[in-house]
Amino acid sequence: MSRILGRESPGCRSCQSGATAVEFALVLPLLIGLVYSTIVYSYIYVLKQSINFAAQQGAQAALAVVPGTTGITQYGQADLAVLNDLNWLPTTQLTRVSVPAGAPNCKSAAGYFPVEVDFSLSTPTALFPTMLSLLVPGSGFPPMPNTLIACAVVQT
Repeated sequence: MSRILGRESPGCRSCQSGATAVEFALVLPLLIGLVYSTIVYSYIYVLKQSINFAAQQGAQAALAVVPGTTGITQYGQADLAVLNDLNWLPTTQLTRVSVPAGAPNCKSAAGYFPVEVDFSLSTPTALFPTMLSLLVPGSGFPPMPNTLIACAVVQT
């Protein structure tokens, strides 16, 4: 009688035997992609905040140099301060950090000393490789910026 009304009997587990496996197979890649993207973007956020702080520390260290009294320049002192603040990074990641002299991407006026810190993310790393997206072949997943740039400017 219960089959006629469209209801299954409480003991009928064979009617749903593969549904759970199919649902799990459909949801698992999405869940893995979501967790992986969260971890990668969290690391990128920490990197961005770290290079912002390092740029600020580099600018303060450059301001402390009196030109002509020591053998080190303002750019040299800024570079040392930036690398000292980012020494928590693994060596493979630390090689991606650069402090370009003149800070070409930072806007500043006369009487101000800019410090720029660049972190290259243009190539995948062993730490966070990009997964190939199944939806868009040839694109990396998750999409990441090529370079993180931080600027700090102090008045001299």
